[in-house]
Amino acid sequence: MKLRISIVVLLCALATLVSASRVVAQTPVQMQTLLDQIKANFARIPVSAEKDRWHANIEMWQTMIGHMQNVPAEQLRLLKSHLHEMQANLAGITQPKEQERWQANMEMWQIMIGHMEGDTHTRFLPALKDHLGRMQTNVAGIIERSEKERWQANVDVWKIMIGRLETSAE
Repeated sequence: MKLRISIVVLLCALATLVSASRVVAQTPVQMQTLLDQIKANFARIPVSAEKDRWHANIEMWQTMIGHMQNVPAEQLRLLKSHLHEMQANLAGITQPKEQERWQANMEMWQIMIGHMEGDTHTRFLPALKDHLGRMQTNVAGIIERSEKERWQANVDVWKIMIGRLETSAE
């Protein structure tokens, strides 16, 4: 009887491990699909400053997706450069809700870069989730369809990234 229970427990653990490895393997594909949605929507952005912000955001996600396990120092410098572009551009946003979205997005990138640089601050996941919650609430109120699609895809990529970080932290 004990042997049967042990086999069942072992099979359940194995099934969970296989399932988790499939999710981790699919994560970059899912993220790339969402990023492709943002890229397809990019041409419809009417304001050049907003295009610059989205370009920096797209480049940052492209770097992250390409280096999911370990971001090389050169790529980390590139992420920081894009973050600085985004920060410099933020001051020109006049609409408060748009400013709030970009501020949350930028702060999430700052947290991620700090984490990649070895910041062992244990509250980085709750902080990411807090900013994501603010962003989600804000995105829910967007009326213009193409802007909402872009931002929703960005929110979904962040959700996947945070889920991946939670899985790796366990």
